Amino acid sequence: MNSELTEDQNNLIKSIALKEGFDKYQLDVRSGSMKGDGFFRSYKKRNNKKRNVVLKSASTNKKLRNMIPIKRAYISEIYLYKKVLPTFNHFQVENNIVDGFTAYANIYGSIDKDNSECLVLEDLRKLNFKLWDRRVPMNQEHVALVMAEYGKLHGISLAMHEKRPELYKRLKEGFQESETLLPHEQKAFPWESIGKRFLDMSCNAVQGNPVAMEAMKRLSEAADTFFQEDMKRMENQIVIIHGDAWCNNMMFKYEGLTPTKVCLLDWQMSRIASPVIDLAYFFFASSSKEVLLNFSTYLKIYHENLTEILKKVLLIFSFATLVYHWKIYAKFGLFVAPILLRVMLSESDQVPDLEEIAEKREAIFDGASLESMHVKGLNQRIIDIVTVMSENKLV
Repeated sequence: MNSELTEDQNNLIKSIALKEGFDKYQLDVRSGSMKGDGFFRSYKKRNNKKRNVVLKSASTNKKLRNMIPIKRAYISEIYLYKKVLPTFNHFQVENNIVDGFTAYANIYGSIDKDNSECLVLEDLRKLNFKLWDRRVPMNQEHVALVMAEYGKLHGISLAMHEKRPELYKRLKEGFQESETLLPHEQKAFPWESIGKRFLDMSCNAVQGNPVAMEAMKRLSEAADTFFQEDMKRMENQIVIIHGDAWCNNMMFKYEGLTPTKVCLLDWQMSRIASPVIDLAYFFFASSSKEVLLNFSTYLKIYHENLTEILKKVLLIFSFATLVYHWKIYAKFGLFVAPILLRVMLSESDQVPDLEEIAEKREAIFDGASLESMHVKGLNQRIIDIVTVMSENKLV
């Protein structure tokens, strides 16, 4: 038994090995994602065939668990993998949706017990999937692939709502409240303590650019209405979203230098929302300036893939309806971009460690810990986003 795993986790690993027909397995403990722990297992059959899996496990740090509802986040992700995605897959088979949504890792097991929360997933790296270099803006091929996949994901929600409304209703009811990763006592976006701070960072970044400065002023004035009203419009909460759509939560498979498939990771913030929450979260922080300037092209790619899914159930979600959502919720991308870009453009040893923050009793979203990161190009990335949004009357 490995000392770094709980008894429940070790038992889970053993049970998966037996279930999959493996009588031997090797344990390789290595660092997982940035500032995270990953336990990697290599199961080996007698015929020397292998199966590589990853154990994604929750922090047991008491102070951190008091600051962030970790258990709730893991329960949400387990629910997504074990209930929502299999239901989506069954629905696609049932309706002869061939080129549907499959951009997720297989799950082999999970635990939702306190301080043992974990998921055992297939190791995508062994299937030749790779992370994008987060410090580099995504090019058009990668952005197009991701937007297409989100079209398929959201299309399944809309199609199921049309064809199997009671089933879709049950899926929705299984989700935790949408603010999965915020402190327990905060039931709404903590605008005064978080949003204002990040807006101030963006305002500082655009100093000297009159167009961008005026746009940031408008965004600041619209912030309360956006979070307290627009984000709560039930009639616009129509799909199950990925929720944490930054570049480190997706991996790509290639033919040569061309990306051919994307797989979405980390579903702990998955919830019911407008489809544009995923699109804006991903698009503005991850895209190059060239891609930003042609955002309508990528909205069309998204819509084309969504429409292909909906054809199977004779449902229409017009491009005009998508644009309606885009005009309301695209600004969400500008709210989250400052914090995302600061993480994306920093070196690994600069990224705040959540357990260290918890031990020091600092605020989990304290922007001060990021202000000292003088990352080249950060301000220009923010200016590019603000300028494009301003020119297209999105702020």
